[in-house]
This record gives sequence, structure tokens and C-alpha cells, in this order.
Amino acid sequence: MTIEEAANKLGMSKQSLRLWIISGKCPFGIATKKYTRWNYKIFTNRLEAFLNADDMKKSATGSEGSALSD
Repeated sequence: MTIEEAANKLGMSKQSLRLWIISGKCPFGIATKKYTRWNYKIFTNRLEAFLNADDMKKSATGSEGSALSD
């Protein structure tokens, strides 16, 4: 997936996404630098999980896919 495609899905600018990835805090992408050029890798499955808030669903329910009951 390209930076442009991911930025569109996230509703953010390409440059903002690049900076987030370079910061090392982006959960679905990595950046590597060779000489003066940055290269980016977006992990599509991690991006989709981020967009679906899968990690939040797991922490809210205590396990994947089950709902809390009172």
C-alpha cells in the first residue's frame, strides 16, 4: 500500500503520515533511511486493524470477539 492510499484512508496528509511513521509511533508502518532518501512500508493488515480499532475491541471485551455481559 502506498503512502497516498494510506493517508486517504486515514483522512490525513501524506506528509503528516510520513512524519508519524518516521517518529516510530505509527503502529502499522516503518521507515528506513538510506543516505538522504526515506523508504516507507505500510503493513496493510495492521492498518486495517487500526482503522477497525481491533485493539480497543479486545481491551474493552477482555478477549477477541466476545461481549461483556452484566
